[in-house]
Amino acid sequence: MVPRELTSESVTGVMRVVVLGMPCAFTWEVVTAAMARNSEDRVFDLRAVFLAGQGSGAALRIPDRVSNAPPAGMVVEPVPSRATFASAGFRDRIAALAPDIVVVACFPWR
Repeated sequence: MVPRELTSESVTGVMRVVVLGMPCAFTWEVVTAAMARNSEDRVFDLRAVFLAGQGSGAALRIPDRVSNAPPAGMVVEPVPSRATFASAGFRDRIAALAPDIVVVACFPWR
């Protein structure tokens, strides 16, 4: 992935968004704000939410306001460890989603 500068002139159309966060209120506020903005004027395509510290076998804690109306195609996946986050496979997973923006909301492994 090659970062690029986003300005009001360079942003046109729908922006593909990936969120990295913890299963906490702050992360879900970011997600629900993006979902609300998307339903109003189709600005964001919320591709994925990756949750740090949740084991792959653990049930993901997703608030009803998110799980009842997720955007089509949005995935919510755990990132069980720092090693997983640092892996080439995880970077490839994010790159495959082709995000315009990666939002880091309350994510411990930077």
